[in-house]
Amino acid sequence: MIPTVNQLQLRRRMTRRIAGTVLAVVVVAGKGDCGGLRIIAEAGTSNDPRIQENAVTALLNLSIFDNNKTLIMEAGAIDNIVEVLKFGKTMEARENAAAAIFSLSMIDDFKVAIGAHARAILALVGLLREGTTTGKRDAATALSNLALYRANKANIVVSGAVPLLIELLVDDKAGITDDALGVLALLLSCPQGLEDIKSRAFVPLLIDLLRFGSAKG
Repeated sequence: MIPTVNQLQLRRRMTRRIAGTVLAVVVVAGKGDCGGLRIIAEAGTSNDPRIQENAVTALLNLSIFDNNKTLIMEAGAIDNIVEVLKFGKTMEARENAAAAIFSLSMIDDFKVAIGAHARAILALVGLLREGTTTGKRDAATALSNLALYRANKANIVVSGAVPLLIELLVDDKAGITDDALGVLALLLSCPQGLEDIKSRAFVPLLIDLLRFGSAKG
């Protein structure tokens, strides 16, 4: 379907609005203003793939700075980020949502909050299953960060991550052997993870990998 003139004008206005809001957030970040971040987060629910992708990418870029991490979480933007991660219109939007979760989870308190979100871990496991090499790596690194908090480990196991990680671990073409190995190593330290991993047929291979590392070192 060819967009109408009005639709194109709306897209341009929305894109300018996001760009202007990003600048405003950067300026007022130190003042604890979450209003601009809410506008960006809400744009992440747009049906327009370009607007959605721009919005989640803006949140990712802003999340690099610790004070912005706090503002993003206080604005409730994690709900929108998880929504894009699970239902994003483009794979790049989903990948950037996973990368944003990784960035936000650098703060210990946010590991807890994100892990407790009803769909965050499930959405990351979904990207681990469906994503490109980049997407799978973004999901694995985010899961690895979340797994540093003990309670999240069981949730990751229950969400079905272990068989996917094992599959990626032994698939050289997947290109994320080391990332998958890192998450599995963390999951070994919780009872649910240990039992799930022990129930798989390749335990001797996993022990060797944990002891000696992958072929990439």
